[in-house]
Amino acid sequence: MGASARDDAVARIVETAPQFSLPGRLLAIVLYSEAMATRTITESRTRESTQLAPRWHVVLLDDDDHTYAYVIEMLGAVFGHARAKAYRMAQEVDRTGRVIVWTGPREVAEFKQERIHSYGADARLPASKGAMSAVLEPAN
Repeated sequence: MGASARDDAVARIVETAPQFSLPGRLLAIVLYSEAMATRTITESRTRESTQLAPRWHVVLLDDDDHTYAYVIEMLGAVFGHARAKAYRMAQEVDRTGRVIVWTGPREVAEFKQERIHSYGADARLPASKGAMSAVLEPAN
């Protein structure tokens, strides 16, 4: 029996309930209550939402063991940044001690961070012992 047909049947029972004895009226009330509960559940709507994955910043940290040329080269190789953009980022990391070089999903951010860490030492400076450092931060 469909919801509409059931509702009609229950409504007829409730309308004639005064003719029934007390147990008959109670049965009509129970049937009506069950039908309304079923109807409420049937009519409730499911709310679906799509959420974007949280984004993460790859933050390059400054040190004195790498030249501007190294930073520009590395940012171009790892992130595909144009020389002008990489130069501005090199200036910012030198001035402030840090610069956001990329933002995106965590898995990709971790991969890019690893590429920075494995890029190697700056051959232009004999004192350079290894790659630059980078950290991940939630983008909020």
